[in-house]
Amino acid sequence: AGWAEYGYCASHSRYFWGLRLHLLCTLHGLPAGWALTGAKADERDVLEQVLATTPGVGPATSGHRQMIIADKASFGGLFETGLAKAGIDLLRPTRKGEKTTRLAAIWPTTTRPEPRSSAHSPPTTTDDPLELII
Repeated sequence: AGWAEYGYCASHSRYFWGLRLHLLCTLHGLPAGWALTGAKADERDVLEQVLATTPGVGPATSGHRQMIIADKASFGGLFETGLAKAGIDLLRPTRKGEKTTRLAAIWPTTTRPEPRSSAHSPPTTTDDPLELII
């Protein structure tokens, strides 16, 4: 338990003791980068470090802008501006009381997707392995 610590899980409304595993994955589910942190680590700082230390991630290597899909915790003017300057678009749900952004407009916060049944066609995927989801 060397650097384990107490943290809070908002989705479960509970405190816990331990570590957090942060994954940066492709849309196909292949892990592209990761970090193991104490429970109190700021997810935005961790994402910036993972992006800085993961080879092959970012527009400098691919030649075009990339998109990261994240949860509501990945917010903040300076954080989002820094990602935009690095050529990375952030797609996340809109927080309560927040003005809807261009990217958040395509991710509704009031509805959840219906589960897919076998009668539906499979989800479409992209051929770019470097489009990322966290």
